[in-house]
Amino acid sequence: MSDLLDWTFSDAPLDGEVLLPPPSSPVAPPVEITEDRARKLSLQLWMITSSLVVGLLAVLLVEPVISASQVRLAVAQVVAAEDQAALAHDEERLKRLSEAASPSWLDAQARRAEAGQTAPLPLRILQPVPEAARVRSVEMLTREIVRAEVARKFTTPDGAVVTFLLPQFYRLDGGWKRIESPDAYWGDQIFDIGARLDFNYYPADDAFVTELRPYLEEVLARACAEWTCSADLHLTVNFANRYFQSSEAPLPLAADEPLLLALMPPHITRWGGYTLYLRSPHEVGYPVDAAGRDLLRRAVAAQVVFAVADQIIYAHGGLDQTGNAFFYALVARMTARLGLDSPHVTTIRSASASFTTDQMWQVSLYFKTWKQPEEIRGALAILNRLLQNQPAAAEIELFHDLRSAQAPAAWLSGGLGIPVEAAHSQLQIAASNTRDDHMENSLAPP
Repeated sequence: MSDLLDWTFSDAPLDGEVLLPPPSSPVAPPVEITEDRARKLSLQLWMITSSLVVGLLAVLLVEPVISASQVRLAVAQVVAAEDQAALAHDEERLKRLSEAASPSWLDAQARRAEAGQTAPLPLRILQPVPEAARVRSVEMLTREIVRAEVARKFTTPDGAVVTFLLPQFYRLDGGWKRIESPDAYWGDQIFDIGARLDFNYYPADDAFVTELRPYLEEVLARACAEWTCSADLHLTVNFANRYFQSSEAPLPLAADEPLLLALMPPHITRWGGYTLYLRSPHEVGYPVDAAGRDLLRRAVAAQVVFAVADQIIYAHGGLDQTGNAFFYALVARMTARLGLDSPHVTTIRSASASFTTDQMWQVSLYFKTWKQPEEIRGALAILNRLLQNQPAAAEIELFHDLRSAQAPAAWLSGGLGIPVEAAHSQLQIAASNTRDDHMENSLAPP
C-alpha cells in the first residue's frame, strides 16, 4: 500500500509526451515603418476630406451662379418685352408685364406706354434713342425680388448722346413681372442741413448728393455775389419727393433752347420755407457717363439759381406771385454767365413771341409762363438787345427793381437811367426787331 501512495513530482515528460517549445515574444516593427504608415493614412484621409469639400463648394457656389445667370436672362427678356409693348403703344400688354401695385404707379406705366416709353425721362429735355434698353446687372434682393440696372440712351437738344441707368424691380410670381420700387430700397430720408442749402434725400442718392453739394454751393455763392443775397436766404433741395410718377413726353426743343426754359417749370414751394423739388436720380435714372453727369448737375444748378432768384424777387411782398417773363429772361441770362448754360443764351435776338411787352410783364393775365416758353424767349431776345452794351451793374439793377416796378417802361427807365419815354421807345423797337428777325430767319432757305 505504501508503494501506491508514493508519488513523485518531476518536470520530465511522461512516457510518449511531446512538449512544444514555449512561444516566442512578438518583435516590434522599427519606428520608421510606423511613422510612414501614419503619414500614408493621414494623406488618404486628407484627400478624401478635400474631395468632399470641393464637392460641397461645387453645390453651394456653382449652382447659384447658374441660377443667377438664368434669372438675368429671364429678366432681360421681360425688359425687352416691355420695350416692345411701349414702342407698339400697347398699354394692356405692358400692364400684363407689371404686377398690380399702387394704382398711380400702374397708371403711370400705362401713360408711358401711350407715349411710347417704358421709363420716366431723367430730364424733360432728353429724347429717348429708339433702341432696346440693356440690362447691365441683376441683383437678387430676396428669393422672389430682383433689382435690374437698365441702361437707356438719350439725345440732348444739341444732339449729344448720353446714357442713364434706371433701377427696375421685378417679382417672381409665375413669371417675372415689373413692380414698383420697394420702400425698403429707399430707406429712411436723410436731412442734411447747411449754411444756405439743405438737402432732403434717400440713402440710394447719397453718393450723388455728396458729389453735387459742393458744386451747388459754389454756384450759389457766385450767384449771391452778384445779386447780394440777404443773410437769411435759405433753400431746401428735396430729392426725396416721389410724386413725380407721371410720365412726361419729351419736348420738341430747338438746339439752342436755353436750359432753364427747357426745364420749365421748376417746382418750388414758397410757403413754410423755400423748397425746390427735384426728381430722385434713382427714381427716374442716373447718368453713367461724363456728359450725362455734367448735364444733370447743370440742370439741377440752373433750377437752384431760379429758386434763389424767386425767393429774392417774390418773397415778403415782392413781385406778383404768378411771374413775369422778363424775370425768367434775367435768370436765364444769369445761368449762362455762371457757366450753367451756353454763352449763346445772351446772344439770342429773335423769337416768335406774339404778345406785347406789356403782356409779357403781366404773365398771370395772359398765359402760364411754362406753357408759353416762346414768350419768355421773346423777353430774353428783347433784353439781349437792350443790354448788349450795358454794364453788368445795369442788369443787376433791373433784376432787383422787379420787386417794386409797376410797368416795363418804368422798370427799364430805372435800370438803365434813361427817361421813361426813351425806355418805352427802346422796348418797342427791340420787340419789333425781335419778331422781324425771327420772320426773316424762318423764310431764309435752309
